[in-house]
Amino acid sequence: AEGGKPAAVSAWNVFASSPPEVRSQRAFTLLITVLARSGQRKTAWALIDVLRSTGVQPNTFVYNAALSAAPDTQSLLELHAKMESEGVPGDKLTRKLVAGARRGRL
Repeated sequence: AEGGKPAAVSAWNVFASSPPEVRSQRAFTLLITVLARSGQRKTAWALIDVLRSTGVQPNTFVYNAALSAAPDTQSLLELHAKMESEGVPGDKLTRKLVAGARRGRL
């Protein structure tokens, strides 16, 4: 990822200092993606719980970002099951991530 950890730290600092009303699905999606791509998968993965605690409902994009940051196959499959149980539709990327996890490629 271009910028790596410094970019992730900057993104986190901007997000953390932002007022709650700007912490949208899009903001969470972007932050999860930046953190995961910079090697901070655990932090990225934890943001799905932060998102819920702020009252933001995850959409397909948030879920795909979180699925991409999954620390292991079991976590990915559990989150996908939650996504389905909440009625959030998957898309081509969702199917690709789940299929890859099922084949042992995470």
